[in-house]
Amino acid sequence: MKAFDLTCNGQMNSIQIEDRAPVFGWKIPAKDAAAQSAYQIRLYQEDAETDRWRLIWDSGKIKSSDSIQNPYQGEEEFKCLTTYRFEVKFWNEQDEESEWSDAAQFETGLMGTGWKADWIGYDEESGKPYDPSQSFYCADDFEKGSNQYYLPPLPYMRREFRAGKKIKKARIYMAALGLLEVQVNGRKAGDDLFVPGLSDYKHTVYYRAYDVTGLIREGANAVGVILADGWYAGYMGLTSREWYGSKPRAMVQLELYFEDGTRKTIVTDGSWKASYGPLLESDIFQGETYDANRELAGFSEAGFDDRGWKAVVAGDERPVEEGAGTDRLPGYGRTPEGYPVAHPGPPVVEQERISPAETAALSEHSLFLDFGKILTGVAALRVKGPKGGKVTVRYAEMLDENRKLYLRGNRSARCLDTYILKGAGEERYQPRFTYHGFRYAEIDFTPGIEITEVRAVRISTKLLQDTQFHCSNETVNQVFQVIKNTQLCNEFEVPTDCCARDERLGWGTEGNHFTYAMCYYSHQEAFIRKWTTDIWDGQHEDGGLEAIAPSMMMKDIEQFVGDLQSNHGVHMLYTLWRMYGDIRTFRRYQNQAEKYFEFLERNADRHIRFATGCDWLGILEQTDHSDTLHGYGDGSPGMIGTAHYAVAACMMQRLLAAAGEPERAKYYGRLYEKIRKAFCLNFIARDGSLRRGGQGDYVMALAAGLIPPEYENQAVDHLVGELTKDGYVRWKGGTSTTPYFLYVMRKYGKTGIANQFLSSTRYPSIGYMIAMGATAVWERWDALFEDGTMHPQPMNAWSHIGFTTVGEYLISGLAGIDAAEPGFRRIRIQPGPSREVTQARAVLWSNYGEIAVDWIWDQGRLKLTCKIPGNAKAQIHLPSDQGIRIFEAEPGIHEYNTVLTEVI
Repeated sequence: MKAFDLTCNGQMNSIQIEDRAPVFGWKIPAKDAAAQSAYQIRLYQEDAETDRWRLIWDSGKIKSSDSIQNPYQGEEEFKCLTTYRFEVKFWNEQDEESEWSDAAQFETGLMGTGWKADWIGYDEESGKPYDPSQSFYCADDFEKGSNQYYLPPLPYMRREFRAGKKIKKARIYMAALGLLEVQVNGRKAGDDLFVPGLSDYKHTVYYRAYDVTGLIREGANAVGVILADGWYAGYMGLTSREWYGSKPRAMVQLELYFEDGTRKTIVTDGSWKASYGPLLESDIFQGETYDANRELAGFSEAGFDDRGWKAVVAGDERPVEEGAGTDRLPGYGRTPEGYPVAHPGPPVVEQERISPAETAALSEHSLFLDFGKILTGVAALRVKGPKGGKVTVRYAEMLDENRKLYLRGNRSARCLDTYILKGAGEERYQPRFTYHGFRYAEIDFTPGIEITEVRAVRISTKLLQDTQFHCSNETVNQVFQVIKNTQLCNEFEVPTDCCARDERLGWGTEGNHFTYAMCYYSHQEAFIRKWTTDIWDGQHEDGGLEAIAPSMMMKDIEQFVGDLQSNHGVHMLYTLWRMYGDIRTFRRYQNQAEKYFEFLERNADRHIRFATGCDWLGILEQTDHSDTLHGYGDGSPGMIGTAHYAVAACMMQRLLAAAGEPERAKYYGRLYEKIRKAFCLNFIARDGSLRRGGQGDYVMALAAGLIPPEYENQAVDHLVGELTKDGYVRWKGGTSTTPYFLYVMRKYGKTGIANQFLSSTRYPSIGYMIAMGATAVWERWDALFEDGTMHPQPMNAWSHIGFTTVGEYLISGLAGIDAAEPGFRRIRIQPGPSREVTQARAVLWSNYGEIAVDWIWDQGRLKLTCKIPGNAKAQIHLPSDQGIRIFEAEPGIHEYNTVLTEVI
């Protein structure tokens, strides 16, 4: 027996580890060991000059059952740009010793002090300069006037060098205030897109590292960089452009390691040259214009004629704040020196290429395309035609009543890509630094052009270890798939609320509940850790948190500071601990989290807090539809806001207890009790009912444990009565309460209610959306009315994360896989059969390994098979005619069955 899948900081074979005290993890074969009782780690450092490995840490036998999140405890500090190797062995519960594992390898990144490069850019004016005083109509004001978009050309920058010796390996490190593509000898470094990613540039700038060994030649070489505005200087959510800065910059460092043990470093500095090229425009929201006649063929290869190019501008426009970043460890925010840090999350990648489901000629020079489902990305073209011919592609999620692109839904996002032909046979074009949310596209082209191929290129953050799910109800299977599609559309560096219009922001309430739910759909640990940095980077001096992350102080946003929208920082720290066993990240942000609660307490009214947006996007009782003016739903702002406050306080209590801070944990326990008493005093009537409480109010009060025990059953019965009074489950909650709806149903044994809702095709439900043609989850339950007319509010996205949160229940409640202890060290398996769903199977990947469940209710028996990974245990809760039967399961594959004559 031996350990496998060794990780450092949750990653395998990373070449950009920056943490000076990383953690190690491994998996244990279920067939070889029931559980671990001790482990030993040996860590080696490579001597690059001699090719030898030196042992720098031997942990010795450590009595511990932990096979994840085990910290480095050696005395030697990690060095930048160094290769390390480690191996693990363990002892099982019988104290039997395993073999040593196969060695795993990782490399440290630049770690701040390793940076030798400078920021470079090209600021040569091209055309009329940007006028920030010019009115820009976006968000709710987008129809009040027309916009003149400022979209500057993109700089191309280059540098030649000689290697001179035989290469052993080469690594390139690339950062940007903006976005960049780096080419080495004519080939792109790495396959990732939107490099290096999005951050709160005032505090943190990321870099990514790539292995470019195969791109380097012994003699003459060249590096080329294309630099885009990206999120840094381009148009960004609910505002105009240049929110973070106006002058994009690139920082690139190439490290060459030779066979003789020597090293050479190539960096960006003032010696580089720059010019403009074929990318006349490129903006994330507005789209891209590419003139192939201006191509700089070979610009990233040695020997290119750059005599007409000009010198780059060196230096960073951002002011250096005194003491910036000194309160953060490298790798979790800006380094003390202000250098870029390694991106901690998964990259943005191309997911798939999709052929049109329908293509129709609108005219002699215009095509209509339907790709069959909403996706995030661009259209890739193959075209033939004369020099100077033009092709334009416009995108939309939906069609209007005349089957034209519904561009109103994009608001001020232009979503337009243009290609100008050079007239050289078949030409290929795929936009680089923009993306669109769309299902439909229209292509217009000038005479003489032939469109030979169009593919939709789906782009989003790389999803790791996708969960599998299938059940006996086809509507529920479709619900799983449209939620999965919505996840693919909206995990793009951050959990974007929507993917098409001029927003695409990491909103708090929607983002934190969506991201938690998506932990049941794929492995989210690295994605969450990255977004957590974005959140806490934006904390105000008074402790308040912005409602979106990375933070942007825009109109109509500041009233949400400290609102339930701002609890995302606490939620993400809790999710890392509960789903992945990571308490270390909480320890890093503990002081900031406590400062946030001080802000909440100062700004509470005797422990009552108010939800500024009420039950956002909920259905209004008086109209049975959502708010046509904006998004405010029904419900009590005081009840909903206070319940979310209580949930956050409970999370802090549990986190502090797990972090070994019992006295601070007790403080938050007392705070929760004060909140509960205030809630009872203000909102619970003498008969135990909620004063003027709607569905969402009851759900939140029950979820937060705010109903006195003697009234709980009464409250549950009232809620179920409200949900079913029309003869079927009719949930009316918004994004503030929907994440807790099915959780409450499961908590109080109402499996039938949950499954009826998930399998329903009646309004309002996700099944209703599917019945109306949805391929992703809508922003509103009533985005499309039952008569086929569209909701009148342009804030009406057709791929939105708000209601995807019901998807968690498919895995945790229906299939029945949930964490009984943080990280799934102990697993709770409790299937949720009903008349609507009589069979389900799911596979979820935890840090301990694969957890699988397959159950069926048939002919009065409930049969379940489960797979438990090594070093984990499970408690199986099976319903039966005699009540819930409980079984204990060790690692391995197990079968159980009970007599269950009837289900709810």
